[in-house]
Amino acid sequence: MRFTTIATILSAISSVLASPRHGPYNVTEEVATGIDYICGGDDGAVIYYPDKESASPLISFAHGYKAGGDKMDPSYKTLLEGVASWGYVVIALKSAPDEFCWDETTDQITSLQWIQTSKFAPIVDYEKKTGLMGHSMGGAATHLSAKNLDAVTTYNIGAAVALHPVYVAGSSNVPIFYGTGSNDTVVPPSSVKPQYSATNGVGKVYANIEGATHFEPNTVPPNRWVDFAAAFFDCYLQDSNEGCDTIFGSGESSLCSGDRPVPMEECIF
Repeated sequence: MRFTTIATILSAISSVLASPRHGPYNVTEEVATGIDYICGGDDGAVIYYPDKESASPLISFAHGYKAGGDKMDPSYKTLLEGVASWGYVVIALKSAPDEFCWDETTDQITSLQWIQTSKFAPIVDYEKKTGLMGHSMGGAATHLSAKNLDAVTTYNIGAAVALHPVYVAGSSNVPIFYGTGSNDTVVPPSSVKPQYSATNGVGKVYANIEGATHFEPNTVPPNRWVDFAAAFFDCYLQDSNEGCDTIFGSGESSLCSGDRPVPMEECIF
């Protein structure tokens, strides 16, 4: 009995240490439909927003292959609610529920356009730049959207977070965070790092979590990208010194420092 109790305690401690921290705000989520997405299968999106009186910067999220439709929210709830809890409105498209769609980049940008005239417009802080985020297929969409100068200018895009992104050639035109994992056999680090190397003239990060699989961003723990994604957006969308220090600093809680809170196979900027 004593050993079972100790094991239970250690397991609980390990779970807490591996789990992402929640930001200062509670989060509400709502589903919207009738959005003019072109990937098909679902014309809806889920909007996650912090329960606060002031408006918040906007982030448009693109999901991975076969993770749209009704699978989107349960697949990414930890990531999306987690980022929203740090003070962001996140709109996550549900189109392309079952097919690979290279046009997801268009749908990701459509989300930015649609929300401007929706009932959610008043909770978006349009004095701040907007952000892009995506995983796998959606990571590729995020890179493509970040390359799109017309979209960057029209929607005031200021930063992008591409997690385990399918390979896209060329440079991002906004600061971009490339996240991957040493145990990702779906989109291995060898196809993510060249995207980092090809990006020039903007802030960039390449972080390879030791032991992480392709599904690190999904709802199953540990999901260690939440805080770093939020900090990257804090740095570039909110001009937060604390956010910049978390990503580019050398403190014990910084992404690439020697005392980093998450073990990295490689971490460069």
